[in-house]
Amino acid sequence: MDYAKESLRLHYEWKGKLEMVNRAAVDSAEALSLAYTPGVSAPGAVTTDMVKTMNHEAIPSIELSHSGMFAGTYMTDKNKSHGLNQWSADDGVCADGGPYKALTKDMIDEIVAAYGHVAGLCKRASFEMVMVHPGHGWLLNQFLSPMFNHRTDEYGGSTENRCRLAIEVLKAVRKRRRHHHQGHLPGPSRRTGYLTMLKTHYGETLFLVLSLVMGLIMAVAVLLLDGIALNISNVFKIWAMISLVIILVSIFLPYKDWSAAFCRRLGLKEGTLAWKLTDGIIPSLVLNTFNTAIVSGVNIFYNEAIPASEQMGLWVQGFVRDWPVTFVISYFAAFVAEYCGKLAADKYAGHH
Repeated sequence: MDYAKESLRLHYEWKGKLEMVNRAAVDSAEALSLAYTPGVSAPGAVTTDMVKTMNHEAIPSIELSHSGMFAGTYMTDKNKSHGLNQWSADDGVCADGGPYKALTKDMIDEIVAAYGHVAGLCKRASFEMVMVHPGHGWLLNQFLSPMFNHRTDEYGGSTENRCRLAIEVLKAVRKRRRHHHQGHLPGPSRRTGYLTMLKTHYGETLFLVLSLVMGLIMAVAVLLLDGIALNISNVFKIWAMISLVIILVSIFLPYKDWSAAFCRRLGLKEGTLAWKLTDGIIPSLVLNTFNTAIVSGVNIFYNEAIPASEQMGLWVQGFVRDWPVTFVISYFAAFVAEYCGKLAADKYAGHH
């Protein structure tokens, strides 16, 4: 697949759909119906996955805008019949001769709510940044400008009043994405903490639970293989060690990318059973090698009962003895751990 071309195609496909939401006439609930269509977020989810998969340290971002008086002039009113109602801060006539009307307070409330809802869709589609576009003559800019905004209510007149709509829109968007850090990447704030961050981040929640479950299964297996007492203290020590290794290795080694490339080289189709079974081989090879080497080393090199002259030989013997068995356990444990991770992420991270 040509990811660049496919991403570009999806960009314009989804951009058109969102523009239909934001730029269509807003004088009825029907005009906003697209914003509540579940399928609208699907191309966005594919696009964000592509951005992350391409691994160029980029984050998926999206811009939200409402065209106001320009709604429908070239997106939906192809025949330039001006049959659609167009709205702005005040009554007037566009440069192309099309009339537009002043938005009522109920319509403004509806637009503010729509911004918040679409921001929620973007969050579900895994966009990590949302930009609210208030420039270039679109609706928010029309309210900000005294040239177009001659209202006499709370949305017109003073600078504070003319900024009111933009502020309400920003509040609506932030409310739907309030657990995201206001920086380059999403992260925990001192107020919400790491637990709240995990509850709003599907991938991080899945990965953490997967690492913990995988670590627990492997800890029990290692203790049984090495004949070490199976008690809470030993289980917790080995469990913490393996889970930490999994997390650190996963941060620094892109073994999932290696695995996907291996599957594609074999000509396997993504999503098939053959792909899923093959996709688990390389991660198990990498993680099991690190885990077996480190855990065996700790159990031997920190054991004062074993003479220092014998430790290296015993470590190599233990690694060679345990590795094949722990690889098989690691391979199947990964499927169990991923299943548990997905259950937790679906339940707590709000990703459907």
